[in-house]
Amino acid sequence: DMIRILSAAPFGQIVRDLHRLAAEALIVVAVLHLARTFLTGSYKGPRRFTWVTGVILLALTLLLSFSGYLLPWDQLAYWAVTIGTSLADKIPPASFGAWLKTIVLGGQQVSGDTLLRFYMLHVLLLPLVATIFMATHYFKVVRAGLSLPSAEEEVGRDTARRIPVERRRYTIPDVLSDEIVFLSMVSLALLAA
Repeated sequence: DMIRILSAAPFGQIVRDLHRLAAEALIVVAVLHLARTFLTGSYKGPRRFTWVTGVILLALTLLLSFSGYLLPWDQLAYWAVTIGTSLADKIPPASFGAWLKTIVLGGQQVSGDTLLRFYMLHVLLLPLVATIFMATHYFKVVRAGLSLPSAEEEVGRDTARRIPVERRRYTIPDVLSDEIVFLSMVSLALLAA
């Protein structure tokens, strides 16, 4: 429970704060990445399936954020989830929206059953589905190649594989080493925050 994490677990407060800050940063980065992909036309063939998996990953990220919001089990979380799940009543047909709200809440109102459902969603189901889609997304990025700047690649055409060998950046070790350095810097910045 949250009280034990904050009071008894070594570095519990730091881990919780890092988790929260990283989750908020992930949403910002995912939206910016989606915007860049859209504005540069990188979603067009041959990268259409990569775009679809990316949009699904954004939706899963937002669902992870929403499901994690209830877990502190305080007044702010209670009212946020009450209002958020009341939006399901607006889904047509009305009977489907009411049914969906009952399934999500585990009843008619926010209760211990809701907390258990959101915990299982946040810790088990959504991370499992997100991992599958991340692996698929990453595989498709490696397979289709990274899109080039618009000056070097015509929108909608796959010219990424036509780069001369001396200018190519390979996933391993080039991109992987860059990502490890970037991850280390971001982790230190989050720890400082």
